[in-house]
Amino acid sequence: MNTILKKKLKYSTNKFKINTDLETDLTILNKVFYPTHTSNLLINSCLKKIKKPSKILDIGCGSGIVGISLSNMGKTSAPVHFSDISKQAIKNVKINASKYNIDFIAKSGSLFDPWKDMKFDYIVNDVSGISEEIAVKSKWYKGVSCKTGISGTKLVNKIIARAKFYLNTHGALIIPIISLSNENNIKKNMKKYFSKINKIGSGDWPLPESMYAYEKILEKLRKKSFVNYKKKWGYIVCSTSVYMLKN
Repeated sequence: MNTILKKKLKYSTNKFKINTDLETDLTILNKVFYPTHTSNLLINSCLKKIKKPSKILDIGCGSGIVGISLSNMGKTSAPVHFSDISKQAIKNVKINASKYNIDFIAKSGSLFDPWKDMKFDYIVNDVSGISEEIAVKSKWYKGVSCKTGISGTKLVNKIIARAKFYLNTHGALIIPIISLSNENNIKKNMKKYFSKINKIGSGDWPLPESMYAYEKILEKLRKKSFVNYKKKWGYIVCSTSVYMLKN
């Protein structure tokens, strides 16, 4: 039987100059990715750029926090679409979306496989995007699949390459890039598949202290340009940038 963990997450949109605060009371099942600073930043970046109710796909949805938050703020047209390779995540989405009376469709499957012949105004990507060598050591991915490769780019680059086939005319892919992956490789891939690339959000965040035991692994990956980070005031500081990609 799954243990249910409840935590109230506050997403302060004021730091993105939006005059409202969004508070979401989220239920998270075991073996479902727990929202992080990147989830927070991704939500706020979307709120800043999505101007009207739109057909949205939350891909790599985890608990559904991104799509649910956007729906609660009036940014989605019904139904909201969710997908994740994890059946446990889809079960979790159904719990959370039903709680907020959201009209939704949630499907389990790899990347775009559940959405054959469908197109969206916005695809919001929250698929795993850090080096697999770091993911397997972290608490973020405890019991959660993370087949990203040593550079952390495997899934993200697949999303970038295929997204245009699932976007409406003038549609956009919104995607976070984390410094615990090969950012330069991902940016090169962006330019290959999209003509308009805009950074719409960014932020630094401290690596959890539980990861400091693996600093030698981090340094090895940094020397090979698979990850990047800074050291400030005794902390290991990583970063996330959110991009909007269009053609």
